[in-house]
Amino acid sequence: MLQKHQVESLFKAQVNNIWRLLTQMGWIKPIDEGKAIVVPTDQRHKPDLDPSLASIKDQLELMLSKTMINPFSAEAHFVPNQEIKEGWLKISINNHLK
Repeated sequence: MLQKHQVESLFKAQVNNIWRLLTQMGWIKPIDEGKAIVVPTDQRHKPDLDPSLASIKDQLELMLSKTMINPFSAEAHFVPNQEIKEGWLKISINNHLK
């Protein structure tokens, strides 16, 4: 999900124009005033960026790509200084599951 304040933090005064153009081109689908869903590149109405935004294309692409679901990492990361304690585990039937 893309939030309008993210666009504003990068592009300040151009935020409303950029938001409008991205919506018109089908690159984002607004949910409400300040939030939008980023449309996957193969589903955009106009795959080419509006010429008025050509100078910031790389920044826009990077910003939009950060909102997509990324592949997960299969590497395990452990917190240092783990502590193992002895104890008992008592298993019981939950009355709500009967």
